[in-house]
Amino acid sequence: LTIGDIKDRSPMSSGGYLMAVFGVEGGGGDCMNEQYDSGIEWSSSDQSGSFDNFDNYMIQASNFPNADHNTNGKLYMTQALWQGAQNHVSIEEASDLNNYVATNLANGEYHLINFLEVNNVCNNGLTLKAALDPKPVSNCLGSSEKSLRRGEFLQSNNGLYRARLGDDGKFCIYDIADGFVVPVWCTMSGGTPSGGV
Repeated sequence: LTIGDIKDRSPMSSGGYLMAVFGVEGGGGDCMNEQYDSGIEWSSSDQSGSFDNFDNYMIQASNFPNADHNTNGKLYMTQALWQGAQNHVSIEEASDLNNYVATNLANGEYHLINFLEVNNVCNNGLTLKAALDPKPVSNCLGSSEKSLRRGEFLQSNNGLYRARLGDDGKFCIYDIADGFVVPVWCTMSGGTPSGGV
């Protein structure tokens, strides 16, 4: 099953795509790594700590195809939810998590989303979709910048491709058409000592 096959089989009349995937890693299947972490929990008594823990997970999970993780041909999921919680929907609403995720996506905090899982798409779902939609950018660097630093990227004018220097020092080009992130080419180098290319 290719990304193209998925797009052909799952379009919604109101926009976007909807697909159910069965057989996730850890559940006896082998088609998707769900990147589940039961330690990502909401604590009303430590809201700041909860969001810090969540951000650390999201940054790591949304930078999944890197030197430390290989997709091995599997799809990968980023779970934008309180993973260890009971009453997921009410906790998502109380913490305003979907809005928080949408804001961070729009600000470029989470880089490579293959599949984004949320518990309550009815709460800020359209805001999440807008944040995930590719946006054409001529150049993310200022006019005086001549290099990419780790974590920075350039996006093609047509919004279909992104070149990114990963936190691991690998330089990769991704096809990001229709919001799917598909690696096209990556260096195999561990990067340069200065952290720039």
